[in-house]
Amino acid sequence: MAPKKAKPELVKIGNHYVNVADISCISAVKVRDEDDQYETRKTMYVVRFISNPNPEYTCWVEKKDIGFLLEQFNIKVE
Repeated sequence: MAPKKAKPELVKIGNHYVNVADISCISAVKVRDEDDQYETRKTMYVVRFISNPNPEYTCWVEKKDIGFLLEQFNIKVE
């Protein structure tokens, strides 16, 4: 009997389940808030993946949900 492979770990971010090892970039982007009649801008985050570098397959994450994802990385600020 072949040994079982370890299952990849997924992290729930808002409505998404993300493999942290597959993330290549996280960018903050200002977007128009469609619910606001004054068209204010809000910050959302775009998560890009190593396995799918095509920009149309990015993952949009709300600001309130990004904190847990960022905790998964050692972030260096220079």
